[in-house]
Amino acid sequence: MSRHFSTGWILLALATSSAAQTIDESERESINHRTIISTAEPDPALRYQFWPPLQKRQSANAMPLYSRAVLMSTMTHSRGSELRLESDRDHRWLGSPWKDEYADEISEFLQYHENSLAELERATDRMQIDYVITESSLSVAKLYQTMLPEVQESRALARYLRLRAKLEMHSGRWDEFTRTMQTMFRLAEMVGHAGDLLVCRLVGIAIAETAIATIEEASSLDGCPNFYWAFASLPNEMLDIRRAIDQEMLVLLNLVPGLEKCPDTPIGPEASREKLSEIIDTFSQLMKLSGDPVAGKTEEIMPLVGGVAVIALAGSSRDYLRETTCWGEQANSLSDSECVLRAIAIQLHRATSDILKWTWLPDAIRQEASKKSDQELQRLNELAKAERHPALMFMNLVFPATASAYRAEFRVQQSIAFEATIQGIRDFATKNKRLPKSLAEMDLPAWPDPMSQQPFGYESLQPSQATLTRAQRYPGDTATTFQLQLAE
Repeated sequence: MSRHFSTGWILLALATSSAAQTIDESERESINHRTIISTAEPDPALRYQFWPPLQKRQSANAMPLYSRAVLMSTMTHSRGSELRLESDRDHRWLGSPWKDEYADEISEFLQYHENSLAELERATDRMQIDYVITESSLSVAKLYQTMLPEVQESRALARYLRLRAKLEMHSGRWDEFTRTMQTMFRLAEMVGHAGDLLVCRLVGIAIAETAIATIEEASSLDGCPNFYWAFASLPNEMLDIRRAIDQEMLVLLNLVPGLEKCPDTPIGPEASREKLSEIIDTFSQLMKLSGDPVAGKTEEIMPLVGGVAVIALAGSSRDYLRETTCWGEQANSLSDSECVLRAIAIQLHRATSDILKWTWLPDAIRQEASKKSDQELQRLNELAKAERHPALMFMNLVFPATASAYRAEFRVQQSIAFEATIQGIRDFATKNKRLPKSLAEMDLPAWPDPMSQQPFGYESLQPSQATLTRAQRYPGDTATTFQLQLAE
């Protein structure tokens, strides 16, 4: 696995791997087939909403209740594995076709978690998110270490909400189902904004995708209401990636603050060695978080690594400062350790600027343009392997693969737009006893595909059959064409 993925991506893999596996496998089994259960839009139209209704929203902070839910869930799990959703239960209840016997089993299991879920539901209508779990004084590694436990526990809470939604959909309790979806989407927002780092946003996106997959499952059941306007109730920028990527860059640049500005006087060899030691120690801790098997064996020799780095890189760093910065010949007066430190700072500043600039473009072109930042990151990754330069090595461990991150954001937007379009088709089928000949024929407008910024592809095959096509969600995605069949 390439090291150009950020630690945020690494922690996401640790925190959401089993949940993502369950969703992906279930999608692959039915990804190319959708049964359309005809149902008109509800009356009143906004009876079902996946975001708290206007009249219920409170100007209060949701995060204390979110924190209590996480704490209660952690305490429940500490009482024994039988209170956790282990892989056998996960597969039985979430990864296999529904059986009526599951209802009593799930109800009994959820009783152990009712207090945690109750706190989340109390938080649902509180629209403010004000949560300081990390401080700027924390080291980079400590930032991630602090957030990881809550990230993991939030994933568990999302799965319990999904279980509750399964009970509600299979018993036809659609008002309660809608409320559970409100709580799940708000949980996604709470997790996503618990910290302005990419790991929070990506776990929030994963929870939102779990909610959408749950609604897709519900829409295949007889009696399921039409959720077109429920999808429309969701805010457009629930989980904005750009701010998190900006914060990732800021965290990285704060390792060597100000040194890229070329201060008039040297900071001296002692201060330079101290800062280099801090950078190398942070690098070691992040390698351990990433699961690198070498990291645990080399922690005790990191000071030696730092000394070797100075010896090995002093000459090239001095040349770099002399030839490409305002230091010029004054670089000859700097100590070896300061030359290496300043070279690291300047290279980080330049490289992050070259990568980040593409992510600041408007949405309409950002998705395509962000590939250029990944190409630059990949180039630096190859350069780091060849030259073993600490600046590039560190950046490749910490900085996000921006195109992949933006694909995650656009993917959840695409899923919402796709499912809303399906709901529009359900409404049309109710009134006309057939599928539309084109999406333009629908009364409820089809949404555009956020991944392509174009309409979804649609082809009518027969009055009861059609295909609906979406853009690729990731390179190599083959699950793009859906066969729609109108239920009799």
